[in-house]
Amino acid sequence: MLINFRMPSRWLPGQWLNSVKPILLAVAGVFLSLLTGTTARASDSDLAIPDLWSNGKFDTLGGITPGSLLFWGSFVILGTLGISLYQLWQIHKQPAHKSMLDISEIIFQTCKTYLIQQGKFLLMLFCFIAVAIAFYLLAPTYMPGFPHEEGPPPKFSPLFTLAVVLFFALFGMGGSYAVAWYGIRVNTFANSRTAFASLRGQPWDVVNIPLRAGMSIGLFLISLELVMMVIILLALPREIVGFCFLGFAIGESLGASALRIAGGIFTKIADIGSDLMKIVFNVKEDDPRNPGVIADCTGDNAGDSVGPTADGFETYGVTGVALITFITLAVTQASGVHNYLDIQAKLIVWIFAMRFLMDFMSGISYFINQAISEAMYKGKLEFDFEQPLTRLIWIASILCISTSFLMSYLLLGDFSIIQMVGEQEKAEPLHHLWWQLAIIISCGTLAAVLIPEFTKVFTSSHSKHVHEIVTASREGGASLTILSGLVAGNFSAFWKGLLIAGLMGVAYFVSQGELQFVMGETASHIVPGSIFAFGLVAFGFLCMGPVNIAVDSYGPVTDNAQSIFELAQTENIPNIKADIQRDFGFEPDFERGKHYLEANDSAGNTFKATAKPVLIGTAVVGATTMIFSIILLLDKEKMLHLSLTDAPVLLGFICGGAVIYWFCGASMQAVTTGAYRAVEFIKKNMNLNKTEADIEDSKTVVRICTEYAQSGMWNIFIVLLTITLAFAFFDPNFFVAYLISIAVFGLFQAIYMANAGGAWDNAKKLVEVDLKEKGTPLHQATVVGDTVGDPFKDTTSVALNPIIKFSTLFGLLAVEISIPFKKAAIGGATSYLPLVGILMLAVALVFVWRSFYMMRIPQKEDLNKKTSGH
Repeated sequence: MLINFRMPSRWLPGQWLNSVKPILLAVAGVFLSLLTGTTARASDSDLAIPDLWSNGKFDTLGGITPGSLLFWGSFVILGTLGISLYQLWQIHKQPAHKSMLDISEIIFQTCKTYLIQQGKFLLMLFCFIAVAIAFYLLAPTYMPGFPHEEGPPPKFSPLFTLAVVLFFALFGMGGSYAVAWYGIRVNTFANSRTAFASLRGQPWDVVNIPLRAGMSIGLFLISLELVMMVIILLALPREIVGFCFLGFAIGESLGASALRIAGGIFTKIADIGSDLMKIVFNVKEDDPRNPGVIADCTGDNAGDSVGPTADGFETYGVTGVALITFITLAVTQASGVHNYLDIQAKLIVWIFAMRFLMDFMSGISYFINQAISEAMYKGKLEFDFEQPLTRLIWIASILCISTSFLMSYLLLGDFSIIQMVGEQEKAEPLHHLWWQLAIIISCGTLAAVLIPEFTKVFTSSHSKHVHEIVTASREGGASLTILSGLVAGNFSAFWKGLLIAGLMGVAYFVSQGELQFVMGETASHIVPGSIFAFGLVAFGFLCMGPVNIAVDSYGPVTDNAQSIFELAQTENIPNIKADIQRDFGFEPDFERGKHYLEANDSAGNTFKATAKPVLIGTAVVGATTMIFSIILLLDKEKMLHLSLTDAPVLLGFICGGAVIYWFCGASMQAVTTGAYRAVEFIKKNMNLNKTEADIEDSKTVVRICTEYAQSGMWNIFIVLLTITLAFAFFDPNFFVAYLISIAVFGLFQAIYMANAGGAWDNAKKLVEVDLKEKGTPLHQATVVGDTVGDPFKDTTSVALNPIIKFSTLFGLLAVEISIPFKKAAIGGATSYLPLVGILMLAVALVFVWRSFYMMRIPQKEDLNKKTSGH
């Protein structure tokens, strides 16, 4: 079945765009007036990546150049890509009954149609980014008021540079889109096969298939990211590679933001609409008569597969771009290092070599864990489904930490800097730098291990917090369910905040060693070494990236498998046991299989919850590195004066928090209104006399989810784009404080919401699976808690991750655009930049208004009559 989305005309972006065209034309007009009224110059690109083929060499590896090491090392990544595709083939050849395969194919076709629609939407959003990039690259040459730069003409024309940069921005966006597509294909192969494997009565098979699927996605995602970045590093001319990296990062960040936010809205509309029917009609989980179930299955992939895979891809890439950007801005001749180009090249390739080997080690850890788990669990009828996933994380962390020390010693063991003493060059060997950098990275790797453990304390079905929610719900109903979950979320934010701060504190302490000799100190007393250490902590978070993605992707497979078990109604097919015995060689046990799937879904919920804070923490720590790249850029132009007593800095902190809370409200408003529409439709059209849902009704629910996902995303994107430009145009110090505030507020809000939602989700699972009290008042109370937690954990909290990174990345571009105007104003020219900022802010506030007042639930006529006199 191919579901065709037909959006009502009021939501069509093309028609809607006509309503805002006057605003866009006004903004363009002000830009043109700026260009014709100023004598500013466009700032030079500071992202000058060194030539990796000629700068630096690794004496411990026979004198190989960084470029050669990167080229030959990339073949390791081709090997991990091969492992990923092999895992996909292994999943595809697993058997499943036709009734389950048919449902799986319906889910895939629905997901595919949704993803195609999102692809068209992404191209529309890309046009806005393309305009900003074109303005930045072309204005200095082709617009009046921008004199040509002094000195020799650039090697490439601005039009050629623009074409290449836009290509790589599309390249990055296409990468996010491609891994999302791969993710839904793998998951929709694995879901039906997991459901069928449960009938054998062998719980290890129920764990093995979704874990294999997750590992396939994780290896594919990281390997593709590395291949794409190596192409940019090695194949492009040095003069434009920095531009292309920035375009690539913005493109993948745009793709991940749209897919994550829209997917999160879609999935929770469908999930809430489907879940509430269990209370309204007193039907079972995934009842085939419920037209919201197909939409829910699609949403499991749109929100829990498409979003996280695109997000993981972007997080891995943007963290790398942030580190490369910081290296090129911090390690310069001004830092006192004469051989700075060699240092830049060696540090950049050291980062990539570590990534190559750790990607490979993640694959090795999967096979080690596979062998241990098969020996322990094969043939057993009961075991804790969380144990194999926990063991995988620990094995990967041990291998990655060991690898970080080994690779750092091999590549940086003979590290030295050359300084000028008088007129003589003096080599200063740094014998301890290799292990100091390895310790800093290990802090991040430990965070990626400890954060899941902390998360399980608050969200696992075995945790005391989740048990307390159930106990409170039994006596106090839904109100105490909500309050207990909020307590768990708040406490989790406190402890994880201390954990992240503690590990970053260790990294800061270690960075006070030889790293300071490499990066020095700026004229404004900024110490880049400690900030670079924070970026390496973010790098450490992602050292075992394939494993982090694998345990996250485990969840949507287990969730879909449980739904397929119900929707396929295989057990009701005449003579089904005899048919399965004949065709597959075993007698199915439907009751035991259902129990295994429910227990496995609980494990999937837990590990979906554990992966979220890892990506959130990476986003914040990585964004910190990018923010300090902006600080270095502004410091170089002598435009920075950060002080807590300055009004712009305090105002920036307040505005950052305000934007975070607006986003939380806007994303949940889209879910709330969409869920209202879905529930309203399902309640009117659900027919309990049927044996299965009406296909047309299911299509309608899917269409409702898509409408509100795209309209919500459209408002959010315009606000983020315009408010970032507005704040960058106001004041550099205000803007830097604003970005820091977004990162800090976003970190705690995301952790709090993710863990509160995870606790509510598993409280419901505890009642359903362990206590077996479905249909009771206790169950109804926990279902209410779960529906409140749905947008908390799967819409807003996870979307804050790409929001933080997109704001920071686009902020770097916005700062680059604003610098020439600021310099012109310092030189005495009239600056209209604040006026453009005010206009941009006005546009942003219009769409903030739209994100609520144009999205809110319409009032009923009877309510209007009752309140008309007040």
